[in-house]
Amino acid sequence: PGAAPSFDRAQARSHSVGGPLPRFEFDLVANGAIGIPGIPGTADTLGVGGAAQWFPTRALSLRIGASERSGSLNIAEATVFTFLGTAGVTLHPWTASPSRPIDASLRVDYVLLREAATHSDDPSPVTRARWLSGVDGYVDAAWFLTADLAALVGIGVEDVLAPTYVNVRGTQVATIPALRLVAELGVRLRF
Repeated sequence: PGAAPSFDRAQARSHSVGGPLPRFEFDLVANGAIGIPGIPGTADTLGVGGAAQWFPTRALSLRIGASERSGSLNIAEATVFTFLGTAGVTLHPWTASPSRPIDASLRVDYVLLREAATHSDDPSPVTRARWLSGVDGYVDAAWFLTADLAALVGIGVEDVLAPTYVNVRGTQVATIPALRLVAELGVRLRF
């Protein structure tokens, strides 16, 4: 009789989940934030960022990232600059396969944020800044154009736990809310 067919567990696992386990992913994104609620006089900001993810398992990755956003606060005649550092975990309940090239993921990050506003109406510009911390949560979708390159979109909320009040000459003229609607659009590279 013929020999029994051999069974390669690694090969079977690879075919059953749509490819080998990714080790690292790098995201390069354009991002933006809008204050919630939409209070007149709040600063909506746009910027760029990047993040790296490491996959200890197919369904879970650890993530670290940084981004910057800037915008204008017209009511205070000021510009706003925000720097964010993030660290978190991402769950990947729906992973791409050869027949379905779309990933969907849920992520939660700790956020360390530096918010600065520069008032330029005085003879010399005045800048005030403060550090805040909080959390964010995103729903991400990635459409893989090739095995290692995807278009990425994400939407979520960011909460830095306390609003920032902007005062000009001792009078409060604007508020940057603690809760923001955030979005990202960019590319993902997989290694």
